[in-house]
Amino acid sequence: MGIARGGGLVRRRLLVVLAMGLVALGCARRESKTSFKAPAPTGTASSASTSGTGTGTGGGATVPPVVPASTAATPSRPLSARTQHTATRLNSGDVLVLGGMESSTAVSANAEVYEAANGRFVVTRGRPIAARVGHTATLLPSGQVLVIGGQSDTAGQQVLDSTEFYDPATGAFRAGTRLGTPRSGHVAAVFNAQGTPRVLVAGGMNRTGTGGTTLFLNSAEIYDVATGQVSPVAARLTQNRMGGEALTLPNGSVLVQGGVTLGAGAGGQTQAAVADAEVFDPAASRFVLATPSAQPRFYNSLTLLTSGDALLVGGNTLQSQVLDSAERFQGTGANFAAVAGRMNAARESHTASVLPGGQVVIIGGGDGTSPLATTEVYDAVAGTFQAGPSLTTSRKNHTATTLANGTVLVVGGEDAQKTPLASSEIYTPGTLSGPTGPTTPATPPTTGTSIPTTTPPGGTTGGTTGGIPGFPGLPGTGGTTGGTSGGTTNFLGQALGTLLGGLLGNQSGSPVGQAFGNLFGNILGGALSGQPPSAQTILPQFLNLFGTIMGQALSGSGGGSGGGSAFPGTPEIDALQPATAAVGDTITILGTDFDPTAANNVVKFGGIQARVLRVLVGQPTSGAPTPASIQAVVPQGLFAGQQVDVTVTVSNYTTNAKPFTVR
Repeated sequence: MGIARGGGLVRRRLLVVLAMGLVALGCARRESKTSFKAPAPTGTASSASTSGTGTGTGGGATVPPVVPASTAATPSRPLSARTQHTATRLNSGDVLVLGGMESSTAVSANAEVYEAANGRFVVTRGRPIAARVGHTATLLPSGQVLVIGGQSDTAGQQVLDSTEFYDPATGAFRAGTRLGTPRSGHVAAVFNAQGTPRVLVAGGMNRTGTGGTTLFLNSAEIYDVATGQVSPVAARLTQNRMGGEALTLPNGSVLVQGGVTLGAGAGGQTQAAVADAEVFDPAASRFVLATPSAQPRFYNSLTLLTSGDALLVGGNTLQSQVLDSAERFQGTGANFAAVAGRMNAARESHTASVLPGGQVVIIGGGDGTSPLATTEVYDAVAGTFQAGPSLTTSRKNHTATTLANGTVLVVGGEDAQKTPLASSEIYTPGTLSGPTGPTTPATPPTTGTSIPTTTPPGGTTGGTTGGIPGFPGLPGTGGTTGGTSGGTTNFLGQALGTLLGGLLGNQSGSPVGQAFGNLFGNILGGALSGQPPSAQTILPQFLNLFGTIMGQALSGSGGGSGGGSAFPGTPEIDALQPATAAVGDTITILGTDFDPTAANNVVKFGGIQARVLRVLVGQPTSGAPTPASIQAVVPQGLFAGQQVDVTVTVSNYTTNAKPFTVR
């Protein structure tokens, strides 16, 4: 994928016609981000959305991955038809769509911006300096976009060494420093060197001259954004490659993977898909060979997961085989591991976008013969694929950009006749919809996005382990729920019920105390509110207490936790994964004793509250903090390069702070 962009990750497909046999190699760059819906310039907006919900007391409930249900979609129309273009999400949340092919013979020299607030495409105030396809478009910490290289014709005779900047504040383009080597079908990714943002530009193709030999490159250059200088990297890639993918890993290094290499064979120059992956180490300014992928791949996707791993999906072996397999690059071990599950369809030239919950939606692409309308969702935890809704229009070589509200904007691409498309669709987790006019995409509902794991429900474990089949002990509702259900309108009853549940429950660490807190939290909350709980409420609580006490007495094995959301332990943050991300990206906060209900955890980035997507709570251990993790979205209001502290507040207790850098 050429660059890692918050919010999005950008993929490329470049059309290059080589001298030998005029072989077309498509590599349009695209940003992988999350959602589908189709905006249009006129008319009335319409959208549909469904989402899973999960609630529960005691042990809680697990919410399955949200997989959209298919609905009809009406494609909207961007201002230009295009395929093999780039789409870059700006800091404002809008999306810059640039270059690509307008027809089978014309390279686009225009750009437009999708305005996320009103769901429409508008032409940029300024015009790009050059027509480009096979270029890269990289979002910089300053908010500007650096456009690099590409070619201005379909035959690859005019490979470009020029660069230009797009400034969202003015809508204008200005020329940048020229590369040392003209390149098309290269990769580009931002990294930091001593706090200074720089862009790695590697590989690609070039020509020795008009009608000359096609060269695939193993060289790399670094664009220093602060000084405007471009300098060659002394170390070279381990092999020449064109049309690969690249992304910046959480540790700051850059992973370069896949593509096609050019070598000498019996009949002259031969092409082969690349299995080798290599990592650029900014500190040493060198490339280190990583364990190769199990399959050579070209036209695949490479997506950074919230765990810090990279997901490698599909592609083509260049031996008439389109792949339905996937692999995960594990940064800590610098190797690839096969994903057990397979896609529902083999596909190439698709997009793969990370959804707010950490899942990945894979959209369209081709099966080697025709473009696809199918989509599927990868569950990063289970390692499986599940079918999603169908696109309104089959497409490949499109772009998919995750918007700030968690939806994914799909733009352009090409149809079965290789005709560039002037349409877009928006994917919303839960739906595929297509408004017929400008729309402000609705913010995805947060209800049900909390995914706590099952917690042993109070006396159930104690009573069953104690060997008393007649009194297993029923799940407790916890002090908080006890006080609330006793009298929803009486604040004092709720507060005292919660306090007693906490004092006698989770805080004491005693299963008996927890069960006792559940029972008397309900009674006290109801008594003080003037709404005493019924026998149907008290009896399960009493059995919970009795089962726990007897279970401990007869077996000596103790009785499990008190269930529900009684007063929590002391929450702490252990680590942030990743510790550097862009606004709109999802990060994972690893720690202990977070509340299993997402809404009860207040996550702040430098004082700005973030949206919590879900909470995962591990198995509690007696006398030890409970491991937990929170997935939260980096909030708007931060700026690139800013360093802030991340904290979590649970029940008015604020954790230790962990440093975070906005990319």
